[in-house]
Amino acid sequence: MQAVPLPWLIRAEQGNLFNTVTKEYFAADAEEGDEGVNVVICHYDRKFTEWAPNRGGFRGEHNPASAVLSTATDMIDDEGKRKLVLPNGNSVSDTRYHFALQLGEDGVTTPVLICMSSSGIKKSKRLMTELNGIKLRNAEGRMFSPPLFYTVVNIKTVAESNDQGDWFNYDLSIVRQLDISDEGDASIYLQAKAFRDSIAKGNVKVQHEEEGSAESEQF
Repeated sequence: MQAVPLPWLIRAEQGNLFNTVTKEYFAADAEEGDEGVNVVICHYDRKFTEWAPNRGGFRGEHNPASAVLSTATDMIDDEGKRKLVLPNGNSVSDTRYHFALQLGEDGVTTPVLICMSSSGIKKSKRLMTELNGIKLRNAEGRMFSPPLFYTVVNIKTVAESNDQGDWFNYDLSIVRQLDISDEGDASIYLQAKAFRDSIAKGNVKVQHEEEGSAESEQF
Protein backbone atom coordinates (compact mmCIF):
# COMPACT_ATOMS: atom_id res chain seq x y z
CA MET A 1 0.00 0.00 0.00
CA GLN A 2 1.33 3.43 -0.94
CA ALA A 3 1.89 5.82 1.97
CA VAL A 4 -0.67 8.64 2.10
CA PRO A 5 0.69 12.23 2.52
CA LEU A 6 -0.60 13.91 5.65
CA PRO A 7 -1.88 17.52 5.74
CA TRP A 8 -0.07 19.87 8.10
CA LEU A 9 -1.90 22.00 10.65
CA ILE A 10 0.46 24.95 10.96
CA ARG A 11 0.53 28.41 12.49
CA ALA A 12 -0.17 31.06 9.92
CA GLU A 13 -0.48 34.81 9.62
CA GLN A 14 -2.34 36.72 12.31
CA GLY A 15 -2.29 33.74 14.66
CA ASN A 16 -4.65 31.48 12.71
CA LEU A 17 -4.13 27.76 12.16
CA PHE A 18 -3.92 26.62 8.54
CA ASN A 19 -4.55 23.23 6.95
CA THR A 20 -2.10 22.83 4.07
CA VAL A 21 -4.37 20.47 2.09
CA THR A 22 -7.88 21.85 2.56
CA LYS A 23 -6.52 25.44 2.65
CA GLU A 24 -8.80 26.16 5.62
CA TYR A 25 -7.98 28.78 8.25
CA PHE A 26 -9.09 28.34 11.86
CA ALA A 27 -9.32 31.31 14.22
CA ALA A 28 -6.95 30.44 17.07
CA ASP A 29 -5.61 33.65 18.66
CA ALA A 30 -5.80 33.06 22.43
CA GLU A 31 -5.62 36.78 23.21
CA GLU A 32 -8.61 37.43 20.94
CA GLY A 33 -10.66 34.73 22.67
CA ASP A 34 -10.69 32.43 19.65
CA GLU A 35 -11.70 28.81 20.28
CA GLY A 36 -8.83 27.25 18.33
CA VAL A 37 -9.16 23.59 17.39
CA ASN A 38 -9.45 20.38 19.39
CA VAL A 39 -7.37 17.32 18.53
CA VAL A 40 -6.40 13.94 19.92
CA ILE A 41 -2.70 13.13 19.59
CA CYS A 42 -2.38 9.64 18.11
CA HIS A 43 1.40 9.32 17.77
CA TYR A 44 4.51 11.29 18.67
CA ASP A 45 7.92 11.15 17.01
CA ARG A 46 11.16 13.13 17.13
CA LYS A 47 13.53 13.50 14.20
CA PHE A 48 16.35 15.76 13.06
CA THR A 49 15.40 16.93 9.58
CA GLU A 50 18.22 17.76 7.15
CA TRP A 51 17.98 20.72 4.76
CA ALA A 52 20.21 21.98 1.96
CA PRO A 53 21.29 25.64 2.29
CA ASN A 54 19.53 28.53 0.55
CA ARG A 55 16.18 26.71 0.58
CA GLY A 56 17.69 23.86 -1.39
CA GLY A 57 15.11 21.44 -0.07
CA PHE A 58 14.67 18.46 2.22
CA ARG A 59 17.58 16.02 2.32
CA GLY A 60 16.40 13.39 4.76
CA GLU A 61 15.93 12.89 8.48
CA HIS A 62 17.90 11.33 11.31
CA ASN A 63 17.02 9.66 14.59
CA PRO A 64 18.16 11.55 17.72
CA ALA A 65 20.77 8.81 18.40
CA SER A 66 22.23 8.98 14.88
CA ALA A 67 26.03 9.25 14.74
CA VAL A 68 25.63 11.83 11.97
CA LEU A 69 24.49 14.42 14.51
CA SER A 70 27.78 14.21 16.41
CA THR A 71 29.50 15.71 13.36
CA ALA A 72 27.27 18.82 13.35
CA THR A 73 28.61 22.23 14.34
CA ASP A 74 26.56 24.82 16.24
CA MET A 75 26.64 27.98 14.14
CA ILE A 76 24.92 31.37 13.80
CA ASP A 77 23.67 32.18 10.29
CA ASP A 78 23.54 35.57 8.56
CA GLU A 79 20.09 36.25 10.05
CA GLY A 80 21.36 35.66 13.58
CA LYS A 81 19.62 32.30 13.93
CA ARG A 82 21.39 29.36 15.56
CA LYS A 83 21.71 26.26 13.39
CA LEU A 84 23.33 22.85 13.52
CA VAL A 85 25.38 22.45 10.34
CA LEU A 86 26.75 19.16 9.00
CA PRO A 87 30.15 18.85 7.27
CA ASN A 88 28.33 18.71 3.90
CA GLY A 89 26.93 22.20 4.53
CA ASN A 90 23.36 21.06 5.20
CA SER A 91 21.62 22.08 8.41
CA VAL A 92 19.68 19.81 10.76
CA SER A 93 16.65 20.86 12.75
CA ASP A 94 15.31 19.22 15.92
CA THR A 95 11.69 18.50 14.99
CA ARG A 96 8.78 17.11 17.02
CA TYR A 97 5.95 15.44 15.08
CA HIS A 98 2.46 15.15 16.57
CA PHE A 99 0.20 12.97 14.41
CA ALA A 100 -3.37 13.85 15.37
CA LEU A 101 -7.05 13.73 14.55
CA GLN A 102 -8.62 17.16 14.35
CA LEU A 103 -12.13 17.11 15.83
CA GLY A 104 -14.75 19.01 13.86
CA GLU A 105 -17.89 20.50 15.37
CA ASP A 106 -19.93 18.15 13.18
CA GLY A 107 -18.20 15.11 14.66
CA VAL A 108 -16.03 14.53 11.60
CA THR A 109 -12.34 13.82 12.28
CA THR A 110 -9.48 14.89 10.03
CA PRO A 111 -5.95 13.40 10.20
CA VAL A 112 -3.34 16.17 10.51
CA LEU A 113 0.30 16.63 11.40
CA ILE A 114 1.36 19.25 13.95
CA CYS A 115 5.07 19.85 13.60
CA MET A 116 7.05 21.77 16.24
CA SER A 117 10.63 22.96 16.05
CA SER A 118 12.64 25.93 17.26
CA SER A 119 10.51 27.89 19.77
CA GLY A 120 7.81 25.20 19.58
CA ILE A 121 10.01 22.52 21.16
CA LYS A 122 9.30 23.71 24.71
CA LYS A 123 5.59 23.62 23.95
CA SER A 124 5.89 20.05 22.66
CA LYS A 125 7.92 18.90 25.67
CA ARG A 126 5.41 20.37 28.12
CA LEU A 127 2.44 18.79 26.34
CA MET A 128 4.02 15.35 26.12
CA THR A 129 5.02 15.48 29.80
CA GLU A 130 1.43 16.27 30.74
CA LEU A 131 -0.05 13.58 28.48
CA ASN A 132 2.39 10.89 29.63
CA GLY A 133 1.74 11.83 33.26
CA ILE A 134 -2.02 11.19 33.11
CA LYS A 135 -3.20 8.33 35.33
CA LEU A 136 -6.73 6.92 35.34
CA ARG A 137 -8.47 4.28 37.45
CA ASN A 138 -10.09 1.25 35.82
CA ALA A 139 -13.22 -0.61 36.92
CA GLU A 140 -11.15 -2.78 39.28
CA GLY A 141 -9.73 0.30 40.96
CA ARG A 142 -6.26 -0.06 39.48
CA MET A 143 -4.38 2.94 38.10
CA PHE A 144 -3.25 2.85 34.47
CA SER A 145 -1.70 5.13 31.87
CA PRO A 146 -4.12 5.70 28.97
CA PRO A 147 -2.92 5.96 25.36
CA LEU A 148 -2.21 9.43 24.00
CA PHE A 149 -5.43 9.44 22.01
CA TYR A 150 -7.56 9.09 25.15
CA THR A 151 -7.16 12.84 25.75
CA VAL A 152 -8.57 15.85 23.90
CA VAL A 153 -6.10 18.72 23.46
CA ASN A 154 -6.96 22.29 22.47
CA ILE A 155 -4.62 24.20 20.16
CA LYS A 156 -4.52 27.97 20.02
CA THR A 157 -1.80 30.47 19.19
CA VAL A 158 -0.13 33.11 21.33
CA ALA A 159 2.00 36.07 20.30
CA GLU A 160 5.68 35.92 21.32
CA SER A 161 8.73 38.02 20.57
CA ASN A 162 12.45 38.43 21.13
CA ASP A 163 15.21 40.65 19.73
CA GLN A 164 14.92 38.87 16.37
CA GLY A 165 11.25 39.59 15.77
CA ASP A 166 7.63 38.77 16.58
CA TRP A 167 5.76 35.57 15.84
CA PHE A 168 2.88 33.34 16.93
CA ASN A 169 3.61 30.16 18.85
CA TYR A 170 1.41 27.25 19.83
CA ASP A 171 -0.71 27.47 22.99
CA LEU A 172 -1.62 23.90 24.05
CA SER A 173 -3.94 22.79 26.83
CA ILE A 174 -5.64 19.56 27.88
CA VAL A 175 -9.42 19.73 27.60
CA ARG A 176 -10.71 16.38 28.83
CA GLN A 177 -10.50 12.60 28.56
CA LEU A 178 -12.72 10.75 26.11
CA ASP A 179 -15.79 9.07 27.58
CA ILE A 180 -15.81 5.63 25.97
CA SER A 181 -19.38 5.04 27.16
CA ASP A 182 -20.43 7.90 24.87
CA GLU A 183 -21.06 6.79 21.28
CA GLY A 184 -19.36 9.85 19.76
CA ASP A 185 -16.27 9.62 21.97
CA ALA A 186 -16.04 5.86 21.41
CA SER A 187 -16.00 6.48 17.65
CA ILE A 188 -13.21 9.05 18.02
CA TYR A 189 -11.21 6.58 20.14
CA LEU A 190 -11.52 3.82 17.54
CA GLN A 191 -10.63 6.15 14.67
CA ALA A 192 -7.60 7.44 16.58
CA LYS A 193 -6.43 3.91 17.33
CA ALA A 194 -6.79 2.97 13.66
CA PHE A 195 -4.80 6.05 12.65
CA ARG A 196 -2.05 5.17 15.15
CA ASP A 197 -1.92 1.63 13.78
CA SER A 198 -1.73 2.93 10.21
CA ILE A 199 1.24 5.12 11.15
CA ALA A 200 2.98 2.14 12.77
CA LYS A 201 2.55 0.18 9.51
CA GLY A 202 4.16 2.96 7.50
CA ASN A 203 0.98 3.88 5.63
CA VAL A 204 1.25 7.59 6.53
CA LYS A 205 3.84 9.84 4.92
CA VAL A 206 5.31 13.11 6.19
CA GLN A 207 5.64 15.38 3.17
CA HIS A 208 8.40 17.95 3.63
CA GLU A 209 8.04 21.00 1.42
CA GLU A 210 10.62 23.51 2.60
CA GLU A 211 12.64 24.29 5.69
CA GLY A 212 10.63 26.22 8.24
CA SER A 213 7.27 25.30 6.73
CA ALA A 214 6.05 24.36 10.18
CA GLU A 215 7.10 27.66 11.64
CA SER A 216 4.95 30.74 12.05
CA GLU A 217 5.13 33.82 9.91
CA GLN A 218 7.12 36.60 11.55
CA PHE A 219 6.12 40.24 11.42
